[in-house]
Amino acid sequence: MRQGDTRLKSVTSLEELQQFRAVMGYDWPDTRIFKANNIPVLETTYRASFRIVSEGFADMFPRSVMEINEEFADEQLSQGLAIDEHLIVSYPSPIFFFVGSDNHQLAGRIAQGLLILFETGKFQTLLTQQKGYQQSMDLIEGRRIIDIDNPLLSEQSKLALERFLPEFTHSIETAQYIEEKDQRGN
Repeated sequence: MRQGDTRLKSVTSLEELQQFRAVMGYDWPDTRIFKANNIPVLETTYRASFRIVSEGFADMFPRSVMEINEEFADEQLSQGLAIDEHLIVSYPSPIFFFVGSDNHQLAGRIAQGLLILFETGKFQTLLTQQKGYQQSMDLIEGRRIIDIDNPLLSEQSKLALERFLPEFTHSIETAQYIEEKDQRGN
């Protein structure tokens, strides 16, 4: 958002969010997701997006909590911008590993390794120990969350989310509880 712009502070619903214009890349899936939720989107290039918001031609440039800190550290890109402290726009968007379509052995090995890590809880432990992950979770804390639909999800993606997300969330919460307990000395 533009530095000094506090209008998102009062947004509490998707209907209110639909009064603001986002800026996003031409070919980004996020662009289609926002449009499907009737949030106006100005399509442009990545680098131009920062300038378009800072000059007031769009209201926001939605960024993932996993990338915003690094981008904001680039003073040239983030000049005249601020990270909104009040709002998170959330939608299911799983992350996948892609390999060549003819490399079934590699795809199977990656899937097997990730599943083993996940089922033993090691994936969640490794993730929660990463500085970038911890910073991302800090960004979410205390913000109002507006959930929107992702109409681009395939059936396989929906099944993956149904299978892994509840356990993943539970494992993350357990790891955080243990970490907090250790910090308290209990």
